[in-house]
Amino acid sequence: GWVIAPLLYYVVLTQSLTGAEQVKRYLRSFVHSAVLVSLVAYGLTLAGKGLTYDFRLTGFYESGNQLALVLAPAALLNIVWILQRQGKARGWVEYLDTAMLTVLIHALFFTQSYAGILAVFGSLVLYVVYVMLANRKKLGRAALGLLALLATFFLIVFSQLNTAKFKQFVDFENRSSTTVRFEVYRVTWDLIENHWLWGVGPGLFQANFQLQAPVTLGQPPMESNIPHPHNIFFAFWLNAG
Repeated sequence: GWVIAPLLYYVVLTQSLTGAEQVKRYLRSFVHSAVLVSLVAYGLTLAGKGLTYDFRLTGFYESGNQLALVLAPAALLNIVWILQRQGKARGWVEYLDTAMLTVLIHALFFTQSYAGILAVFGSLVLYVVYVMLANRKKLGRAALGLLALLATFFLIVFSQLNTAKFKQFVDFENRSSTTVRFEVYRVTWDLIENHWLWGVGPGLFQANFQLQAPVTLGQPPMESNIPHPHNIFFAFWLNAG
């Protein structure tokens, strides 16, 4: 699922797309589909579905994080298109992009996927820094953009301070997603040290985690059903060597 399917998709995609114009249409179709997924998620919410127990927007996915994996890159593509047309006459396409971006950002916020939100802001900050270094003439505008990004980011953080998810996120003592993740990383690193060349084999992380966790932690882990190490580099290392 991680290797064969993406490779096959890559083969089909590279054989099907010829020229920059087709690539643009392909990417625009992706963004349109992400907007449609967002609207479906809103519709499911109105029907009393598409939400987790802690009110995170999921749509027809199992978690808000999965929905965020679709929305974050789509939102970034949309932002790029809007920025590329700065200074040009406004047309219906730009208004459509702005409307789509509003839907994507709104839905992404309500997934409460901190990683997804941080990915968007982090990418935009890197882009603005790149513009500042590459074009001194745009230094002032880029600096204002950077300040606006940081202000918006801190406003979002402030809005989350009293939520249960944020409190759990910054809880480093009791059982929380953060403390469980730290346990996973500790056990994963020991697995890497023990199997640094060949890994543990494809799809065998959970079984090896359950055996290694009591040894590494000196006690049973807070969560034993961990299918992957929550880190793409560690995941490939242990699955593929």
